[in-house]
Amino acid sequence: MSHTIEFKVITDILSEELFQTRYIIGKVDTKHFVYVWSQKMSDDEVEITSEMLNYPKGEHGAMIGTANEISDHIKICVGLHRDDSDPITAEAATEVVNELIEGLQ
Repeated sequence: MSHTIEFKVITDILSEELFQTRYIIGKVDTKHFVYVWSQKMSDDEVEITSEMLNYPKGEHGAMIGTANEISDHIKICVGLHRDDSDPITAEAATEVVNELIEGLQ
């Protein structure tokens, strides 16, 4: 069973350099955002399932929270790759983290 959550897309990044992952920041309501990351979503499909929220994985998941909660998660998970030994991956991670955090402002 899948459910789609309504939200306004703020940031939508497809990073080929960072594991061909799509990263999305959206506004759910006045206090909450949604953060989605996936290697499985196409450019025009944004469907958030209960599985993505309840059982997120490194290659496909989602979370709903405040700007601070999501920002902390991004800095830890995506930010981890800013120290990658591959300079292309490290640079892509830095750019993705900065753009996602900016979307939460």
